[in-house]
Amino acid sequence: MAEQDGRIIGNVMYTRSHLTYETGKEKEILTFGPLAVLPGYQRMGVGRALLERSFEIARNMGYDVIIFGSPANYITRGFKSCRKFNICPEGDIFPTAMLVKELKEGVLDGRKMIFFRKQRFSF
Repeated sequence: MAEQDGRIIGNVMYTRSHLTYETGKEKEILTFGPLAVLPGYQRMGVGRALLERSFEIARNMGYDVIIFGSPANYITRGFKSCRKFNICPEGDIFPTAMLVKELKEGVLDGRKMIFFRKQRFSF
């Protein structure tokens, strides 16, 4: 969460998900969204700061991050195509909007992995 003068001006939320290797072994990861910044504070680095701080926390916890988003918005933050890491939601389909950020280099070693988002519930 980002605050200014006691007012929340932005936040980013994460959900635990996992990747499953062809062997059946699982790796827990994170997905994020939404990333939200109040209109009057957009284009001022608030979103970037939220992401960078949250990546640091996720890295320290041993996670990597996968999102579905516009490559134009996330490539500059170090996200790469899921195809580069051989990660897909099913079969051999590699959606353009599915992006991966490896927080510790070499952890995602190119072995085929299937992405599963854990269900979120609202009450």
